Amino acid sequence: MNRIPRKFKYIKGTVLSGNCEGMKMTVVKDDYGYHAIDAEGKRWSVFLANLRNEHHFRVDEIIY
Repeated sequence: MNRIPRKFKYIKGTVLSGNCEGMKMTVVKDDYGYHAIDAEGKRWSVFLANLRNEHHFRVDEIIY
């Protein structure tokens, strides 16, 4: 299970399954929840449960 800290600036990771498989994303948290930004600058809404699932998302780096 991926451990997602309560306070972080951003998380860099890779999507491992689904329609975005292999895509590198940067995850940020704001007042509206968790959002991922891909290499092209497109913003995605993400669920915390999907970020914690190591079969769906690989955490490459956490910046505090």
